[in-house]
Amino acid sequence: MKSSELIKKVKLPFGFEAAKEKFENLVKQSKGWSFPVPMWDFNKSIISSGFELKNIKNMVIYFLCNASYASQIVNAQDEMSSLLPCTYVIFETDNNETFLSAISIGLLAEFFPDPVKKIIQEVSDIEDLITEEMLSVK
Repeated sequence: MKSSELIKKVKLPFGFEAAKEKFENLVKQSKGWSFPVPMWDFNKSIISSGFELKNIKNMVIYFLCNASYASQIVNAQDEMSSLLPCTYVIFETDNNETFLSAISIGLLAEFFPDPVKKIIQEVSDIEDLITEEMLSVK
């Protein structure tokens, strides 16, 4: 899925728990991709700190990494490590709609010279496939 916006947000055709399960399975099945740190239950953290998120019932944040791509990016331009890992958010609104959101790294790639630009575009293509798979009901 290509986007001209810096932040991608897509409505998912199933509920929050099913979205989490599907996303985790998709990443685990994707060659070289992993979760380098545990999922962050953002909504729970906010509530336990005495705050609230308006119109948000549930929100979790996932951090994804592909060590091959990450090492290529850092080896090409070490300060690019500030963009790692890739971040995805799954959230459910108060009216029971579930969304997947992430930075459009394909758009972000345009700001960098090769070889970083080329590597980020490859990652973007893979992430687009994951997003498209998240939109399928199967």
